[in-house]
Amino acid sequence: MSYIDQITKENFESKFNIFEILNQSVYYPASGIDASDIECLGNKFKSFIHVDYSCKKEDVFEAMTKHFTPVGYDLIGIKEVFQSELTPNGFQLNNINFNEHEKERLKENRIKKKFYSLNFEPFAYWAVYQLNSNNTYKINDKASQFSLLHIGGEGCATFEALYINNKINPSCVVIINPSEGYGDNWTLFTNPNFRFYKSISS
Repeated sequence: MSYIDQITKENFESKFNIFEILNQSVYYPASGIDASDIECLGNKFKSFIHVDYSCKKEDVFEAMTKHFTPVGYDLIGIKEVFQSELTPNGFQLNNINFNEHEKERLKENRIKKKFYSLNFEPFAYWAVYQLNSNNTYKINDKASQFSLLHIGGEGCATFEALYINNKINPSCVVIINPSEGYGDNWTLFTNPNFRFYKSISS
């Protein structure tokens, strides 16, 4: 039985373990409150990590509380998670130089405006869900139980803090709508010459 399958309503509050959650996980930067990765990969993976600095804390909490019920999942539990729990061994940024495009975008203050505005503070919520076979007509290709950790943070720095610092690789990386170009993403996730791709390859 996997770590995720051992979580119940009774032990949920004491079960958060970042190393177990990272193990064989799916990483989805610039996720918004989208759950396409869970819909497509939920029959293969049980731990999903979503990261986005463009979503309000209250919107994320509401989505995580309500959005999976219509597709047959009951919420086992949801809790706020703090930085000390996400990076228990501390955090040091990866030693990768920014390219000229990234320097220019950062100079425009895109990240700083997000993180230091009055409207945004980094946050994280963790939730676990259990399939209710009485509340859905389709169960064959769905996970019996899965975990979702949503971090209100920046995709590259969060990847480095979670995976590189802890020497764990995600099983899968999902990129669907990364808000590049005219969006609020300061880097390009899929370009080999940019920070995220280099972090994955390091």
